[in-house]
Amino acid sequence: MLQKPAGVDDATWQKAQAACASVMPSFGPGMTQDNGAISAYLNCLSNHGVSASAQPQALNTADPTVSAAQQACVALRPSGMPSGG
Repeated sequence: MLQKPAGVDDATWQKAQAACASVMPSFGPGMTQDNGAISAYLNCLSNHGVSASAQPQALNTADPTVSAAQQACVALRPSGMPSGG
């Protein structure tokens, strides 16, 4: 969750959060997490033979099954999520 900057009142902060919600990253350190998007991505990986935890960026991309699943699911990968390594 993002922290409100010093000197910004709650009402202004809430309006800014609402106005920018559609362009906020959905996953990553210090960013908000869209659990629906993450779940969809994890389900897709699973449907392609990859058992992924809540941290799919830790997958072994050298594994051909993992690589193929990530390519098949790329459209569902939440923005800001590392592609693996």
